[in-house]
Amino acid sequence: MIQFKISAPGKIVLSGDHAVMNKEKNVVMASLDLRTKLKFCELPDEQEIVKIELSKIDLSLNVPLEIVRNFSLRNDMKDMYSNTGRLLRYVKNFITVNGMWRTPEQRISLNTFFVLLLSSVYTDKLKIRSFYVCVSTELPISGGLGSSTSFAVCLAACFIHWARLQKGAHDKFDEDDLEKIRQYTTICEEYIQDYAFEFDNIVCTYGKINKFKYINFENYTKQICQDMPANMLGMTILLIDTKICRNNRERLQQMAELIQIRPEIADYILHKIDAVSQKIFDTLFDMTCSTESPNSHQEDIYDQLKEHIQKNQQLFYFYDKLLSHPRLNDICSIVENYGFAGKLTGFGGGFVYIPLPPISPPERITELLKKKLLEKNCDITKTFVGCSGVRIHD
Repeated sequence: MIQFKISAPGKIVLSGDHAVMNKEKNVVMASLDLRTKLKFCELPDEQEIVKIELSKIDLSLNVPLEIVRNFSLRNDMKDMYSNTGRLLRYVKNFITVNGMWRTPEQRISLNTFFVLLLSSVYTDKLKIRSFYVCVSTELPISGGLGSSTSFAVCLAACFIHWARLQKGAHDKFDEDDLEKIRQYTTICEEYIQDYAFEFDNIVCTYGKINKFKYINFENYTKQICQDMPANMLGMTILLIDTKICRNNRERLQQMAELIQIRPEIADYILHKIDAVSQKIFDTLFDMTCSTESPNSHQEDIYDQLKEHIQKNQQLFYFYDKLLSHPRLNDICSIVENYGFAGKLTGFGGGFVYIPLPPISPPERITELLKKKLLEKNCDITKTFVGCSGVRIHD
């Protein structure tokens, strides 16, 4: 019987958060090596059941196989699939009528699960048999680190991989597979989430460090650090949870109001952030290509990156209530006092990231910083950015 494991990374905005929906402005994003992890196995046919476990949201279901098969084999599925809004209404009705969810998080996750399952049934000719799937994640829910996108990418990859294995050997996602995963996830999130950026789906699917430039609601440009060594995980960071909860939708609305009411201030801020974002991307590119360089050269590049990140965070003080938060400013000031640079990770999240130098700083300095942050009731995680995208595990 078929069984496998899959994981997909989270995502982090390194710079350009406030410019994400503004024309011709750079946004630097990277995959985050806190991952969503999925275990899948087929069950004996005689069990006639679909078992779903989503541990992060306390969901455990045993759904009769016949119900899932009947749900996926409608005669009008072609018309249904061509109308994504109708497809989503069909899924919403299915999970509600069968009493599958109790909380909003469970409802959204099951909508994602069954929309992506139907996508593979229709497009990849997936044959549904009894199966068990368990999804867990190292990412905080609604933390601005791509938990929902990583979840969707993981599920899309699962069903595509299963469909491939039903036809023969398949041990790695090729470019066609990855593009299909991205497409499935983008369409799914556009209808299920209040809003969704295609940038997130690209980063969680392909990984690495990316620079995007928004053109309009249908177009964008993309550049990836293509020369990153295949065996390199990018850049080590400390990720600081400041325990601030901020609403993405409110931040976007406030930014739109600023652009409308005070365009001269908005233009000034966005122009400065755009320039810094370009410098951060260029410096990261140099850093990932300099692993064979002398230590002194790597340190020089890191000092440049630290300077750009400090400038980026300082710009947020210009319009404090919108672009930052007093607690975030306080955390970044503490970080600077210990010789590092810190910046918030995304438009709405309450996380700050601190890039660590290629040459590890004295352990005493790092531990003093951690102690000071813990006194501020912050959680600290050491992780990587620029890691691999969605992948199949042995």
